[in-house]
Amino acid sequence: MNANGAAILANPHPCGHIVYPYTDEGLVGQAVCLFTSAGLRDGEGVVLIVSSDHWESIRVRLQMEGISAESYERSGQLSRVWAEDLLAEFMPSGVVDEELFKSMIGRLIEKVRASESTGHRARVRIFGEMVSELRSKDLTATTRLLE
Repeated sequence: MNANGAAILANPHPCGHIVYPYTDEGLVGQAVCLFTSAGLRDGEGVVLIVSSDHWESIRVRLQMEGISAESYERSGQLSRVWAEDLLAEFMPSGVVDEELFKSMIGRLIEKVRASESTGHRARVRIFGEMVSELRSKDLTATTRLLE
């Protein structure tokens, strides 16, 4: 990862959307760890919508940086959600339910934002692997989710 990419992940533009295409699985953990650790250290809330396949490498990288994901989860500043489970919830009939999606993501944001550790109105950054998870199952639904 170059310095420009690292700077964007550590300090993303408010309301910005970062697309991080990758071919190296190791870089995903590195990128998510940087994104997450910078937010937590700045007092921001963080929502990680991750695949169970990637979680352990992310957790270990955070731990190597002195960040206990479990402690932050207990405080409410960090929320981890399984991408596979969230997809199933807002695609009950196999099609993306846009209103349900917005509602569910909104609740995740508000839950983290409302935690005492974030100061009640802190910025919240979100990392999500739903597109990656969905792409392997349904390309048409993936395209719809990205619209």
